[in-house]
Amino acid sequence: MNEEWRKLHLPHSTVRPLSELLGSDILLGVVANQTEIPFMGWVEVEFRLGKESARTKPLLVPILVSSDPHVAAEPIIGYNVIEEITGEGSQKTKTETIHTVCQAFQITVKTAQAVLQLIHAPISEEGVGMVHTGKRTITLGAEQITTVYVNVNTGAQYHGQDLLLVPSEEPTLPEGVVIEEGLVRVPRKRSGYVPVPIANTNKYSVTLTQRTVVGHLQTVKTAYVASVEQITGGEGLKSPTNTASAPGDNSKKHKPAWWDPPVDLSHLNEEQKRITKQLLREECHAFAYDDDDIGSIPSLKLHITLHDTTPVRKTYMAVPKPTRR
Repeated sequence: MNEEWRKLHLPHSTVRPLSELLGSDILLGVVANQTEIPFMGWVEVEFRLGKESARTKPLLVPILVSSDPHVAAEPIIGYNVIEEITGEGSQKTKTETIHTVCQAFQITVKTAQAVLQLIHAPISEEGVGMVHTGKRTITLGAEQITTVYVNVNTGAQYHGQDLLLVPSEEPTLPEGVVIEEGLVRVPRKRSGYVPVPIANTNKYSVTLTQRTVVGHLQTVKTAYVASVEQITGGEGLKSPTNTASAPGDNSKKHKPAWWDPPVDLSHLNEEQKRITKQLLREECHAFAYDDDDIGSIPSLKLHITLHDTTPVRKTYMAVPKPTRR
């Protein structure tokens, strides 16, 4: 809160020095434009959530006080305070807590449920983002691609989003089992299963044990949709499922004549984006279309000067038959 708000609403409170909280340490706070916040000290405030909680015991909260009137014109209550009141230690039932949150923040029941779900989500980073198989063993057929439903563990803030599945670098998978990177849609509920194509390149069946770690999830900033024509031909892994882009198949990707290179243009305005997109499309052949696009520059010529003129390979000299032994 700022000093003006404190004097108006909490005139009997006393601003205490920060040294009582930090000792000899220095507290540095900045706003969104990186301007430093001038702190005067802190005050101890009794906090309750909602009007109906007036009968409950208040929570004593230390709140920082700033001398800048433009900082925290309305007091900012930290997430840890809301978590303390509505957490597992609360004596209210789940329905009462949802009703209190709705009244306090003037939000809908659905939004209140989402807020409480985020608050009650485990804060431990152990296992968050990991992808593993379920409680059953899975058999992968020889030279086949199998769509396996794997379990994803993420925080509530990632529910319903697209994340990048990165295969595990540790040798947790049997030899010959291949999983490639790809986007997966995280379920909207706390935990769920997503389909992932797993290829078995061996000539024999392979069994995945329970809770086998197959990789982890990473956030993505932008996902570009590539207009790639896929043609399947030849002999390769036999897929018993209809997995269109499963790893290990013999699908051939044909590079289109014109395409849009995936260049981030979010920092440009609309006119600059239009001009840049046109330029990128005209010069798209200067970019690699995929990992198999080697590129060709026929106009590029190099002159290499060697210090040793001895040819690397000499012409084969046949041996006459009379001299053979």
